[in-house]
Amino acid sequence: MPMFNKWPEQQWPAVWKNPTNGSEAVYVASHVLGVVGMDQDAADRFVDELIEECTQPEYVYSHKWTPGDVLIWDQRAVLHRGTPWPLDQARRLASICTSVTDADGLAEMRSRREELLAVHA
Repeated sequence: MPMFNKWPEQQWPAVWKNPTNGSEAVYVASHVLGVVGMDQDAADRFVDELIEECTQPEYVYSHKWTPGDVLIWDQRAVLHRGTPWPLDQARRLASICTSVTDADGLAEMRSRREELLAVHA
């Protein structure tokens, strides 16, 4: 199965503030390609450590699927792919995704992204 990449490489802050409750979440997963200011080996180790911390058993909900199940989660607070998907296995996914808006913190993330790009240009 070919690798699927929906968006080109982009720089984003690694912490997203949830505007609804003020909590901060680490915005990182296995798709991270690097960390600004770190060489590739250090960045890979750092991301691996973050994912290892976030996927400890006490933080993981693993759903046992039955026909008709529906799961809903807040993208701003959940790492929704705690384990890699075996690319040699078929996957069927139907999803609905609502768009993030400025009220959801998008404007803040964009401004922080622009600041990062300016600093590291």
